[in-house]
Amino acid sequence: MESSTYRYLFHQGTLYNAYEYLGCVWGEKTAFRVYAPSAHAVSVIGEFNGWKEEPLTLIENGIWELVRSGVNKGDEYKYVIYCEAGRLIKSDPYAKQTNTREFTNSIVSSHDFEWTDGAYLRSRNRKNRWTAPMNIYEAHIGSWKKGYSYRQFADEIAPYLVEMGFTHIELMGISEHPLDESWGYQVTGYFSPTRRYGSNHDFAYLVDKLHSCGIGVILDWVPAHFPKNAEALYRFDGTALFEREGLMGEHKEWGTCCFDYARPEVRSFLISSAIMWIRQYHIDGLRVDAVSSMLYLDYGRTEWMPNEYGGNENIQAIEFLRQLNYAVHKYTGAFTVAEESTAWPNVTRDEGLGFDFKWNMGWMHDTLEYLSTDSLFRQYKHDKMTFSLTYAFSENFVLPISHDEVVYGKGSLLSKAAGEYAHKFGAVKAYLTMMYAHPGKKLLFMGSELGQFDEWNAGAELGWNLLDYPAHRELKEYVKKLSRIYCKYKPLYMDDSWGGFEWKVVDDRSRNVFAVERKWQGESVIVAVNFSPVPREVDIACERRRYRVLLASALLDEKCDSVPTEFGRRIRLGGYGTVVLYSKTPPKSKIIEIRK
Repeated sequence: MESSTYRYLFHQGTLYNAYEYLGCVWGEKTAFRVYAPSAHAVSVIGEFNGWKEEPLTLIENGIWELVRSGVNKGDEYKYVIYCEAGRLIKSDPYAKQTNTREFTNSIVSSHDFEWTDGAYLRSRNRKNRWTAPMNIYEAHIGSWKKGYSYRQFADEIAPYLVEMGFTHIELMGISEHPLDESWGYQVTGYFSPTRRYGSNHDFAYLVDKLHSCGIGVILDWVPAHFPKNAEALYRFDGTALFEREGLMGEHKEWGTCCFDYARPEVRSFLISSAIMWIRQYHIDGLRVDAVSSMLYLDYGRTEWMPNEYGGNENIQAIEFLRQLNYAVHKYTGAFTVAEESTAWPNVTRDEGLGFDFKWNMGWMHDTLEYLSTDSLFRQYKHDKMTFSLTYAFSENFVLPISHDEVVYGKGSLLSKAAGEYAHKFGAVKAYLTMMYAHPGKKLLFMGSELGQFDEWNAGAELGWNLLDYPAHRELKEYVKKLSRIYCKYKPLYMDDSWGGFEWKVVDDRSRNVFAVERKWQGESVIVAVNFSPVPREVDIACERRRYRVLLASALLDEKCDSVPTEFGRRIRLGGYGTVVLYSKTPPKSKIIEIRK
């Protein structure tokens, strides 16, 4: 593509591969290009010129350029920008690598990793993502095991995910960020994998390794806001270049700046970042963080300005999200997931925002409240486990038990469960069984499968020593079996609609019992769960067919694979007992209701 075409599309807000033109484009002749329309002059300093200022030339419309030889991969550099605010020293917004934490130099690099995942990508692109199982393991590399590099993590996490039955991993904190405590949600390097764990080629190795094992990779991506670090995007050329000017340019609750989605060059920057991760690092999906804060002008604010129609909707952000999803779907084979916590309509519809999936935050909050309620009082919270089915098919949902729910005093998944020590494990098994039977894709934060007592600490590794204790080993084994069942049996994922779901026991609130059936083309999976420490008999109206037990915990029946009687099926569950039944046998008669 001609340089003039790059520039034209960039200023139109429709350049989706800006990283190929702007930033440092390394080669025999290396080009440095930066957008700084309010700058009086721009220079580059780096290892290749002894850190002496070398001027760039203004080409047109705020784009400055220098083309020179003698630049080596691995050389560090920065821009010096002269403007009304004085002399600013800035990292390259389009840098392919950036030093981390207090070391903020950009690094000359290229996207020339030798990939081996061609067969995986072809297979991925042939799949229907809405009717395929999606079982996501959310992970933070720095605290999965301490001190691991991208490559060490890759070599251990890939076989672990295969063993545990996960189909995807969602990686936190990959885009370069200066503050460890932000967990990667205050980004300074939108085109740079963090150097905490190695080079950009090391990160590519991680993705390639996961793909070799059939594991998809989802990346947390943060287009909502960025930090006020002086060396990064903040007032890049002395003016509000990336952020909005005035009151709406800052999110005071977070102490960060909000992107100006009305500016075409900002749209080109952000969408090019999204496309870069997918094309250059073969990312399978982007989970877009903090979408609610983008959609609402008054989100988390006491002071705000309405839009031109007097409303609280951020019209420019809405259009940006639609453009983002259009570009991702038109030019890549990846999917997008919205972390959106309100009732904004049509998030996953083409006539709406155009995302592929949305986190079901309502389900998560309600069901965790039920889990944390004492079994004696769960009857008064029964609707917390059933209400989500009133809207479960309004969007394409992911059911998330994410890192947000196991920090800031909220406790781990195990510690949330009401009851004494032994009951907590049974309650978590029951909870996860209902989760995997519920319509929607699944997401589980790392460590939940181990039964961690302590909430997540990004500065410490997971409690792998817990597996020395039987209850924790049994929970991990249960999660593994549950995950594998979900991925193997089509009724659990093929039809996330009323046609594929039926309540079998929905109103037995006083006994804390639930039962559901998932169906697909004659196949049936029945799940029954007892959220009480007291044994329960559960009567289930079902078709006359033979079922076999796929998974059970505290099941009192010696046999569950007999043909049901004319009255249906009666299952005896121990305290916090669970059972997952499967039948492929065509029914011999119509549904027979249980006799009262």
